[in-house]
Order: sequence, then C-alpha cells, then structure tokens
Amino acid sequence: MMAYALLTTTFATTADAHAMIEGALKNRLAACAQSYVVQSQYWWEGAIAKADEVAVHFKLPAAKVPALKAFIEANHPYKVPQILVYEVKDGHAPYLNWLDEETK
Repeated sequence: MMAYALLTTTFATTADAHAMIEGALKNRLAACAQSYVVQSQYWWEGAIAKADEVAVHFKLPAAKVPALKAFIEANHPYKVPQILVYEVKDGHAPYLNWLDEETK
C-alpha cells in the first residue's frame, strides 16, 4: 500500500498554478508544492501542439490523493488536465512525518 505520493499537473499560467497550490494548501490536501515552467509538446485535437506551461508537483500522504484529485478536477481550467500520481517508495523520515503533520 502506498503511504506517500507525488501528484503532478500542469497549467497554462503561473497565476492558475499558484491559485491551485494555495487552495490545496489551505485545504490541507498537500503539505508542499513546487512549480516551474516547462515546455510541453503533445497531441491535441488531431495535431501536435506546443506550449509553455507551469508544472506543479504536490507532495502528500497517499490517503489525501483522492481528495486532491477531486479538488483539481473541480477547479482546473483545462478540459483534460494532466493528473499523474507517483508512489514515493522511500524518503527522509522526518520529511515524511512533516507531510503527515501538515495535512492533518
């Protein structure tokens, strides 16, 4: 069973990314998030699209994943947002404890 997770998503603007991060943190759905600009290329509506996007990595206990996914799905501006969840198989114990404490 997964105990901790890294959930990633992307946004068209820094403002949208920061709004989602703030909402997730205020609702204690994640303990931390990092954002950075990425250059994406992908298939969309039959053509290859290119865009600068803002990627966000949320760090959280696995038990919070369903709630964070639902929050993103309800509030994301994209029609089909990227939501990928990665299992954290190992980590620094004090950091993982901090994830638990900050999402209570």
